[in-house]
Amino acid sequence: MPNMPCQHIADVMDRYRAFFASRRPGLKVCTRLYPDEIPGLEPMPGLHELDWRNPDCFRAHARKKMANMRRARAVMPDVDDDRLPCMTNVMGTGAIAAVFVRDAVVHQEATTNYLDTPITSWDQGIDRIGFDPGNPYYQAYMAAVDVFVEEWDGSYTILPFSFFDPLDLCNQIRGNDIFYDFTDHQAELHALLRRCTQAILDMRAHMRTHHLKGYGVPDFAMDCWCPGAYLSCDIGDMIAADDLKEFGLPYTQQLVSAWGGSFLHHHELGARQIGTWSECRDLTVQYITRDPNTRHLADGGLTDDMIRSSFLVPIFFEATFDEFMAGVERWRQGRFIVGVLCQSAEQQQTVLSILSDLRGS
Repeated sequence: MPNMPCQHIADVMDRYRAFFASRRPGLKVCTRLYPDEIPGLEPMPGLHELDWRNPDCFRAHARKKMANMRRARAVMPDVDDDRLPCMTNVMGTGAIAAVFVRDAVVHQEATTNYLDTPITSWDQGIDRIGFDPGNPYYQAYMAAVDVFVEEWDGSYTILPFSFFDPLDLCNQIRGNDIFYDFTDHQAELHALLRRCTQAILDMRAHMRTHHLKGYGVPDFAMDCWCPGAYLSCDIGDMIAADDLKEFGLPYTQQLVSAWGGSFLHHHELGARQIGTWSECRDLTVQYITRDPNTRHLADGGLTDDMIRSSFLVPIFFEATFDEFMAGVERWRQGRFIVGVLCQSAEQQQTVLSILSDLRGS
């Protein structure tokens, strides 16, 4: 088994290192062209069909995912864009949070799951929060990671775990009561944030030491590469900027400073917080998920302020082929990564031609 990524992955990672190190305008492009039919795909069980107390179940689940990934890649075009092939280990929001909760109760559905709020009162339950390598949800996630690493041949990257950032994890642990905590229980919320921050640091350190040996890609990869890890903070898009600065940024900053960077997921509905998040020193990327019923960044929603913010933290957003063709010249003024959904090989080749010109300019 090689201990280095293949040449294509190594080249793409080097391009991202240079991109993040520069403060000049720059544009990275990840094309997406999905085949109409992929022969031989195995049906995957729903999350509610998995035995979360049995790591062997998740090893089998991971092997099926690996087999399907290889079948899909066999019929997908081999292109030299800025996208990295990736095995993702995403198995529901409730299970993510349950990794940090002792005796967690998780309600399973076919495609996601939900955590039963473990702290409904501040006078009980906080001792249930922390990192324990014996947690069954952690063991389930790591059983899948172990398979991805055992079969790693240098030709793909791995997203081993999608972390909530500390504030988003607190939202899972407190539920909607957290919106009252910003004013009514500030000291308690800060104490929980400190506990969650340490738990995340402990969990990632254990995962890297015990489950990612033999995997030769450092840090985070999913489409793009960057130092650090995947962090999500949806709640940051639902609160005032001042609350995000007090209860969010200082704790995310601890993670980013410890890891040397990170990839932060939030939403177009919270695009007003792009400038706030750009104050997080050494944050590597803001990934802005496309939302319905709002102005898309790729369709006229990208403001001059966002372009300025992109020089502090590059912004990753999604676009259709038509949006890319209409917006690419404007996007070149800032520092962006764009995922372009193409409907045909001809569209993909047009985008790749423009990308080639960008690299030569």
